Amino acid sequence: MIPGTKPWPLPPRARVRRGQITGVPSREQFHQRLAARFHDPTFRAEDATPARREAGNVPEAVANRIQQLRAGATAPDAGLATRRAK
Repeated sequence: MIPGTKPWPLPPRARVRRGQITGVPSREQFHQRLAARFHDPTFRAEDATPARREAGNVPEAVANRIQQLRAGATAPDAGLATRRAK
C-alpha cells in the first residue's frame, strides 16, 4: 500500500432523515406542537417573534388607540409608551 493513502474510499455516510434518529421534530410537527401549546390551529412560528408577541395584535392596538383619541384621550397611551421605552 502507498503510504498516506487509504486502502479503499470510506463508505458514504448514512443519510439520516430529520427526526429519524436524532429525535428532532419535523417542521410540521414543530408547528403542530406550537399550535397546540397556544391553542390556535392557525398559529405559525413567524407570528411568535418577540416583537410580534410584545406588540400583540398590532392592527387591533392601532384601532383601539384611534378610538381613544377620537374619544378625547390626550395623555399618551401607556402601552405604546412602555413599548417605545424598551
